[in-house]
Amino acid sequence: MYNVRILLWICGLLGLFLSACVEKRDLKENVLVVHLNVNPKSLHVTNDQTGAKHFIFTVTHQPLYQIDLRTMKPTPILLEGLPKVSEDGLHYHFKLKDYVTWDDGSRLTAKDVDFTLKVYLSKLTNNPNVREVYRGVIDKLTLDESDPLAFTVKMRAEHIANPTIFGEMYIMQQSIWDKNLVLDQLSYDNIFDHNYQAPPTVMAWFNQFNDKKNGTTVNKISGLGPYKMVEWNDQAIICERKTNWWGDSDTSLYNQNNPDKIIFRIIQGIDPAINALRRGQIDFSHRMGSASVKRLEHSSFFKENYDYQYVGQFAYSFVCLNTKPDGVKQKKFFDDKKVRKALAHLTPVDEIIEVFLEGNGERQCANIMPAKPYYNHDLKPIEYDIEAAEKLLDEAGWKDTDNDHIRDKVIDGVKTPFKFKLSYINAEPYSDMALMIINSYKKAGIQVEGDGKDIQNLIRSAQMHEFDAFLASLVGDAKYDDPSQLWKSESWANHGFNFSGFGNAQTDSLIDHINRQTDPDQYAKAIKNFQSILHEELPFIFMYQQNKYVVLHQRFSHDGFFAEKPGAVLQAFSLNGHTNKSIE
Repeated sequence: MYNVRILLWICGLLGLFLSACVEKRDLKENVLVVHLNVNPKSLHVTNDQTGAKHFIFTVTHQPLYQIDLRTMKPTPILLEGLPKVSEDGLHYHFKLKDYVTWDDGSRLTAKDVDFTLKVYLSKLTNNPNVREVYRGVIDKLTLDESDPLAFTVKMRAEHIANPTIFGEMYIMQQSIWDKNLVLDQLSYDNIFDHNYQAPPTVMAWFNQFNDKKNGTTVNKISGLGPYKMVEWNDQAIICERKTNWWGDSDTSLYNQNNPDKIIFRIIQGIDPAINALRRGQIDFSHRMGSASVKRLEHSSFFKENYDYQYVGQFAYSFVCLNTKPDGVKQKKFFDDKKVRKALAHLTPVDEIIEVFLEGNGERQCANIMPAKPYYNHDLKPIEYDIEAAEKLLDEAGWKDTDNDHIRDKVIDGVKTPFKFKLSYINAEPYSDMALMIINSYKKAGIQVEGDGKDIQNLIRSAQMHEFDAFLASLVGDAKYDDPSQLWKSESWANHGFNFSGFGNAQTDSLIDHINRQTDPDQYAKAIKNFQSILHEELPFIFMYQQNKYVVLHQRFSHDGFFAEKPGAVLQAFSLNGHTNKSIE
């Protein structure tokens, strides 16, 4: 699943405060300070799907199993082992570890998993971004009456996502969230019945569960992970290691709890983050670009006390075009494929990579990371070519008929100038990239107004289809790609993550075909075909895969840095005997 990169503002006073406190920090303490570049508005367990949430939940919550960053294969977390699969490929048999306990000492059981799954699947839960992904794969869960730790999940079909579908489903404690067992009234038949009318008790439960306070109240943000959130303010989110935690003796890399405390220090902006690293105020960051690290290399303190490594990411940047505008608030600029291709010719991707990434980016032509084995390398980047763009715009009927240097066209009987808004994440480098793109489009007679937004408002306007075009990045993962969330037409109709409006019966059928493939070769063939369609239709102008530096203070030992988010296993960092060699 993809999640948009998160960048929000924070006042400059924080940088001054941190500078004043640098000498007060005792680096001998087993406290890991992690760079977080946004103060999330909410951390609701099911209803918020942001990079910041998943970053924090890596230490506070646990799924049944997840992808091992070292092998990129599923590894059990709460399970005795990976599920056993029936011959028909539809029934997955699970068995929980018998020593997993909640913070109150009660044991994790299959009932908790059943409860969690019902919440994720129900349309009464305010999680449209991910709900349909699970609903498209999972049919029902059946409890084992003879064993409270065992259960079976029936899948709808053989599906490429079946083995990893539970990787980001954080298990919830039923006795805390549903003391009266209200959701026991809710069957899986009810959940998938479009005509089902929930009784008042069930409606009331979901209304209460969806309340925003469940994503902002510290004691509500608690799971099976090794750390418990104890404080959340404008400057930091503080998580302390649990005492008598069920995984204390577990040998899994992902069930470690080495630091006494993990502090997610909220620092927005490049300059404050660089300043904090120069002064030893951050131990770990996975947000540094090459330009930032070059600036840091002038600091003797940084060079002598930090390890840093350049790693790829399962992430890409793009310009999304509204291909299905309402024609009233959003004009019909990009419903024509020729216009979309013209803008692709006008988007200076190579220059963006050189200027903002110092060449450390890889162009891509579709929705799959180039490092994955099923990326379609037969696709060629659309080159920067103003003449080709102007020819396409002329063919699409966009011409400057009044000599005002702005193209225009009669749409639905109304003369319409080619003027639109390009929204973008209101932070570096997006604001500067947007300006470069705007100036390039102007060369072909297209007038663009920049529209900087914070990430939450950008996502909201994108999901409500209230935009012309926007510039952003998406973060993926190492799992097989399921195109449903971004490209199924129903994800547009349901205000999910199909922002552009791309899709029809043919592409929906192809996505279903892709997801049914369990043979890697057949999957690769089908998804390469889908990439070709995206490259032809261009609902997104795909730009580049960006690499990042991962930075860690040498006083912590680690098991490696990884492309998979968040770049390392925070809870497995272990304090060593390194002390600062110098200080500025």
